[in-house]
Amino acid sequence: MTAGAAESRMAEGRMTETAAQLRRVAVIGAGTMGRGIAQVAALGGFETMLFDVDEGVLKQAQQSIVGALQKGVDLGKVPASAAEAARTHLRTTSRLEDAARGIDLAIEAVPEEIGLKIETFRALDRLAPPHAVLATNTSALSITELAGATDRPERVIGMHFFNPVHLMRLLEVVRALQTSDETRAIAFAAARRMGKGRPSCAAAWSSIRTTGGRATTSSACCATRSAPISKTTRGRAPRGRSAPQS
Repeated sequence: MTAGAAESRMAEGRMTETAAQLRRVAVIGAGTMGRGIAQVAALGGFETMLFDVDEGVLKQAQQSIVGALQKGVDLGKVPASAAEAARTHLRTTSRLEDAARGIDLAIEAVPEEIGLKIETFRALDRLAPPHAVLATNTSALSITELAGATDRPERVIGMHFFNPVHLMRLLEVVRALQTSDETRAIAFAAARRMGKGRPSCAAAWSSIRTTGGRATTSSACCATRSAPISKTTRGRAPRGRSAPQS
């Protein structure tokens, strides 16, 4: 076994161990992206709480998710037992304190307005357990700025999903300047549970990070055409890569 393959296997083991420790996920915002993220989180076995201030939007989101799960069953892409389990794992609330209670990971998917996102992160920072990771689905705004609005900047990260979330296997994991390696590992582990980065060949995760102004790339093996590439950059995600957040 080559050194690279051994390192990849060890990384896979660490991600599997980390994934097993994650149980509760809150998705903040029940628009197009938020409901899609909630769907894959519930399918991944997480106890998932979908939050929105609008009860009507929450009702529409829940109906949309149930419909998408049933369509997956009808097409033979989702086992009926998995769809039923996902429905039981998913709950909705219009109270942020209820959404944040006892969570291991929050994924923010509110509209792309920096003021609204900062306000949301400050509220989550106040309400979520100290160990919880706070992620944002932003495609363009500064994650470093969002991290700086909290008292846990090392536990803030970008998890940029692509629309439609339940069909697109690609996910970008984006580091803020303050993001810790542990937080990055948690984001990768959660992504794997949600069906992102489960390539058809072993250990095809690839990462691109910026170090000292120069991009360096590492990967365990060549990704197949169905295998996503997760980018870890610092500060900002690439622009113009996703649909509107609501």
